[in-house]
Amino acid sequence: MSNVENNNNNSNNNNNDNNGNNNSINNDNNCNDNNLNQFIIEDRRIRAEQIVIKQGEQINELKLRLRQTETDAQRKLTESIQKIETRYRDRDTNFIDELVAERERLTNENTKLSYQVQHLEELQLDQERGALKISKAFNLEGNSQGGVISNLE
Repeated sequence: MSNVENNNNNSNNNNNDNNGNNNSINNDNNCNDNNLNQFIIEDRRIRAEQIVIKQGEQINELKLRLRQTETDAQRKLTESIQKIETRYRDRDTNFIDELVAERERLTNENTKLSYQVQHLEELQLDQERGALKISKAFNLEGNSQGGVISNLE
């Protein structure tokens, strides 16, 4: 081989070596890029998992607070209903007691008035009987008997 051919061969070999080196550098860069991309993806996945965990904790806290609020509201509603029932029951009891007392008073007054009416009727009958006896005793008849009876009354 001639020198020119040797130089060309050497040149080609050098070029091939350089191409191989470039390919190897490119491969290394590609590997580094792949590793970096995988690291970024892994980092994002980890952060996403952490966010999901935090959101799950927040959801659980909100559910707990909601249950506590519902329980408190139910308890307050029950207490309010009990207070209202007690207030109305007391009011109704007082009203019923007043009605019973008024009924007893009216019953007693009715009994008293009935007794007075009966007593007055008996007195009137006694006076009429007495007047009748007197009129019979004096043998008064007709118009004069009415005057004597009214005078005796």
